[in-house]
Amino acid sequence: MIARVNHCKPDMIWVGIGTPKQDKFMRRYLPQFDTHVMFGVGAAFDFHTGRIQDCSDWIKRAGLQWLHRLIQDPKRLWWRYLSTNPVFLWRIALQLTELRTYSSVMKGRQVTRFPRQYTP
Repeated sequence: MIARVNHCKPDMIWVGIGTPKQDKFMRRYLPQFDTHVMFGVGAAFDFHTGRIQDCSDWIKRAGLQWLHRLIQDPKRLWWRYLSTNPVFLWRIALQLTELRTYSSVMKGRQVTRFPRQYTP
């Protein structure tokens, strides 16, 4: 798989295998892929194909899309939200209060916000 992807030389890779699998996949394979950025898109492919019903715009604006997803798939999502959201909120609080900072360097590779300029 690594050789096949590297042969294609993609500027970006979209990973939609669900959390936490996609996060572990990206952490493990980013240093091995010859790419500039990887995106964990979660359920985006499921929304676009119609497998999961997307919520209305007012729910998104209110920041309640997570609740809509939880109602659609409570068996799968309740434990994930209960176990990961408090940790995420705690780390955000530490970073906002500057009690902890997180590096932008991952395993020797500089993580950049934008891919390099494309020149045909």
